[in-house]
Amino acid sequence: MPTLILCDRGPLVITSQFVLACSVDGHPLPIDELRGTKPTEIIDLSGKGIKLASGMIIASCIAGNKHLKVLSLSLNSLNAEVGVKLVEAFAQMPNLREINLAYTNLTDGGRDMSAVTKLAEVLPSTKVEVINLARNNMGSFSHDEMSGVMKLAEVLPSSEVAVLRLRSNGLDAAAKEMFRRAASTSPLNSRGTEKRLIL
Repeated sequence: MPTLILCDRGPLVITSQFVLACSVDGHPLPIDELRGTKPTEIIDLSGKGIKLASGMIIASCIAGNKHLKVLSLSLNSLNAEVGVKLVEAFAQMPNLREINLAYTNLTDGGRDMSAVTKLAEVLPSTKVEVINLARNNMGSFSHDEMSGVMKLAEVLPSSEVAVLRLRSNGLDAAAKEMFRRAASTSPLNSRGTEKRLIL
């Protein structure tokens, strides 16, 4: 089945199930592993120079992957739009347990909370236990725009998240306290919040 990806350079269509790798930003993406046609439990693409087009390809490929348990995309140049597509894909991955999106510009430098809001929306329907969102400027918003952060804190008790890393996001004291309160009634509190909720 063809995979259509809309990106800033126009539509990109992956029509063959036999595509083994695809390079858009200079780093080949392991298409079979991302799709799950070659069963792989861990994919680490941290610091590979992945940008928007590759991020869209990854999001399109991983949706429905039943094998992947750990996905790391940290230290790449993504944005909120790509983040939303990734999170939508996470909701279709029944065995995904760990996500690392640290240092990925997930909020467009503190201008767009849509990916964080989408994560809060889908998180309770996933089995994700470990999330790293460090250094994504999540605290760079006015009080009204912090709804994504507030929603993320609110859904923690109804999720399976046992480790949440939010360091270096510029969260103020009120936001940190909100996460601490939510953690006290969630899996984050199972072995001591200070080791599992990293603000």
